[in-house]
Amino acid sequence: MTSAVMLRHNEEYSVTIEEDNASEIVNNIMIPNRNVMPITTETYRNEHGMLVSTVPCSWDEAKRKLNAGDLLFGRSPEGARIYRNALTRIKTDWDSVDSYCKHRFLGYEYATKTRQANGEPPRMVNYVKEDATPGRQIALVKNDFPYNLTNEMIHYTIWATGSQPTSSYVSAIEMMFPSTRYEVLLFENLNKNKSVKTVEHSHLYVRKRPSIVTSHNVMRASL
Repeated sequence: MTSAVMLRHNEEYSVTIEEDNASEIVNNIMIPNRNVMPITTETYRNEHGMLVSTVPCSWDEAKRKLNAGDLLFGRSPEGARIYRNALTRIKTDWDSVDSYCKHRFLGYEYATKTRQANGEPPRMVNYVKEDATPGRQIALVKNDFPYNLTNEMIHYTIWATGSQPTSSYVSAIEMMFPSTRYEVLLFENLNKNKSVKTVEHSHLYVRKRPSIVTSHNVMRASL
């Protein structure tokens, strides 16, 4: 079995990337060397600043985009609407989306406090204290609001408490998606494109391995 994950600022690997190369393979890791940020008629930002993709992205196209350093994956127009409505509901009950994600995905205990903003009546909201401890270090969860992808693959998210070692990511992926049956693409969005900015998380595309594929590939886009 060959499996590897490129983590941001991972000290296990010392990598030098040539400027004129599209990508370099180091320790079985494909590392794109640029972050192309094109906006096309098929991928755009809606009136709320959310990335929207009108055409589902295929596996081969996702792989090509990541190899080119293009991290722009959007939700469908309807998916973006559903996601925005969900964020609005979360912000009603929680002090932030980040606190909600810490509790739901990583098991941080939460407390309640009174919040009053913009002249509104005071109300109780949930929040995670700064000194709260997590219930788990890493969690691999199916994304409730997936990007617009073709049916051949499923969108998952890996949540983590800070920067985890490569082995933790590989173990979590291998446990749920054995490399003999699945292949995956793993990447982390640019910070400016994250709706959750203070909780470490990466995106994982998973599909069943075609019979002609014999090697396990985990791709991580470099920031």
